[in-house]
Amino acid sequence: MRTMAGFVFFSVLVACSMHHVFAIDCSSVNLEEVMSCDDCIRCGGYWCNKPREKDQDVRCSSTLNDNWCPGHIEELPVIPEETLEGTAINPSYKAITVKVNKPSSRIPFRYDWPSNSHPKVDITVINSTQSKNIEVVERNTDCNNGKCISLVSVKTDADFCSASSGKYEFLNVKVQVENVTEEARLKYHVPCACKCSDKVERNSEICGGKGDYSCGACKCHKGWTGKYCQTPPVCDKRRGDVQCTNLYTDVECSGNGYCGPCDSCICYDKGEGSQYFQEIDACADLCMIINFNCELCLHDKPEGLCSECTEYDLSIHKYNKTLAAEVDEQDRKVWVQCQDTFEGCSIKYLAMRDSTEALHVMKINSCNGIQDSIVAGNVNITLPTVLGVIAIIAAATAVAGYMVWKAKNAPMPLAASHYQELEGPENSAGINPLYKAPTSSYNNPLWKGAAKV
Repeated sequence: MRTMAGFVFFSVLVACSMHHVFAIDCSSVNLEEVMSCDDCIRCGGYWCNKPREKDQDVRCSSTLNDNWCPGHIEELPVIPEETLEGTAINPSYKAITVKVNKPSSRIPFRYDWPSNSHPKVDITVINSTQSKNIEVVERNTDCNNGKCISLVSVKTDADFCSASSGKYEFLNVKVQVENVTEEARLKYHVPCACKCSDKVERNSEICGGKGDYSCGACKCHKGWTGKYCQTPPVCDKRRGDVQCTNLYTDVECSGNGYCGPCDSCICYDKGEGSQYFQEIDACADLCMIINFNCELCLHDKPEGLCSECTEYDLSIHKYNKTLAAEVDEQDRKVWVQCQDTFEGCSIKYLAMRDSTEALHVMKINSCNGIQDSIVAGNVNITLPTVLGVIAIIAAATAVAGYMVWKAKNAPMPLAASHYQELEGPENSAGINPLYKAPTSSYNNPLWKGAAKV
């Protein structure tokens, strides 16, 4: 049963909606104003970790300039180039690294072509971890004496990378030449994040505690601006639903954050489950959200999507020991442990939120007497099975005890010769050194007379 304290606590939370993080609009942004290495390379720029003193305010540029950043350009992650030869077309496979919004290197494809006319070359995107929008920069073919060479170069769009993209994103392309039986494959590795972004100093003193320091620059918290996040936000619009004004307590932010500028919560980003805190929900964690909105789903519902949770897409899964041990890139557990009391039953479960904002639950125990998390590998051991094993052990112990008792030697009769030479009680009289004979009289200080015994 939900406690009154929990109900009052959740009464301050607004209804949750799906939240999406949008990437920077590279078509309209001025790269010289970009102060994030990831955003810079996602727009096809070059990032400088340590610009010259006179250019300290410029970290990102669309072109390389040695006078701007000598020796400190951020090197993007690359994959080893790989080439496989084919039978009808060479190469039949090639893997290379390309930069966002920059033409790839020209790849020559060689093949036989008996006709005097030039063949048609089709370039098709098979799949991509990000956008499938590419531009064919070059597709020139030169034929001579029955042999042709087609030069192919492509360029990803400026919006290829999403806000959550990483260092290793890929685009797979098929190259097919008219009347050539074999097709070629191209694998383009497109880095959408910087290697230096893996090293982040959260709430750095360099950034006045109002931003994170990485790649030689401050990434300011929401609303804060300036090279060192020194300019506070301008509160054009304050929240009207919840006034978060107490800077000295985290109660108004679900215990998972603190009151920041403009009456809004700033969520903590460390600790178990912190990756799921959301400012718009007063930093409520997954356990609070599920217990409040989807409690009926925790009560012996079958696996799959739970229809009892109308505010979220929540799915119930069988307990999986391997999944439960997963951690994210910051070494935080992906699945957080939660607990709820429903109709007198204490329910324990694990929960996580995926990239589509859908919720997932693995129940550790249920209210039907089954312990879901007592597992060997991924196989559940139910309570009846455990009790059965205990009963078998008890029965085996009883049988073993009976057999030992039966095998014991019978007790000797007291009349046996072994006992005849033993001194009985009649010969064992003596003085007990600890025994004192009773006195014949004593004085009771509370009574005037003397007592005789």
